Amino acid sequence: MSGTFIQKLCIPPYATPAFTTFVISGQANVIEVGVPLSGLKTFIWATSNSFNVQPASVLIRDVTTNTILASGLASAGSTILNIGVIPNIVPISHSWRGEGVDTQATGFNSANFTVSSSYFEFYGPTTVNSTTSAQVRALPNNRAASAGTSFSMSTGTIEKIFEIAIPATKTLVSVFDATAGFFITGTFTLTTFNVNDAGGTPISYNVYRLNNAVPYATSHTFNIVTT
Repeated sequence: MSGTFIQKLCIPPYATPAFTTFVISGQANVIEVGVPLSGLKTFIWATSNSFNVQPASVLIRDVTTNTILASGLASAGSTILNIGVIPNIVPISHSWRGEGVDTQATGFNSANFTVSSSYFEFYGPTTVNSTTSAQVRALPNNRAASAGTSFSMSTGTIEKIFEIAIPATKTLVSVFDATAGFFITGTFTLTTFNVNDAGGTPISYNVYRLNNAVPYATSHTFNIVTT
């Protein structure tokens, strides 16, 4: 018995590379206005299908300034680069990305790694009525004002004073005592004074305060909405 065997070579489809990681190690994506954003940073990146990335074709670009910080890099690795001094005296947004070239001479980019800054909101129970920047910044909770318009506060069972300090560009819309089941917005009084940002620059803040006669017997949850 005889026969002819024809062997066909199956060529797999081209595996397009892509960035699977592009980060600045240890760098938060959201920082407070006034926090320094400068100096040496460690960039880390990786790609899928790296065998289809042209050798030494990866670069790191400062997207905001359209500046190449490093080039001739491997498809995966890390490098320490100086990002310069990026002013952070008002809310900002600054981005970087990785760029590569595949073996078919087609460029591909990572997602942007973006750092944005925001004024912060401060809130929580306190022992005294805050009248200074230091007292507001010492409140037990804080968050970026850019994080949204709603958040929650736990009262605990020790303090009688509860404060919400937000930049004066925002206002308090409502406070719902979720534990008691009703709105208590009208029980908060408003004062306005300057609170320093992280760099020590005074910013006008609205400080809303509730003074109870006694602490809560059980901790209450206040659901807060601002503009």
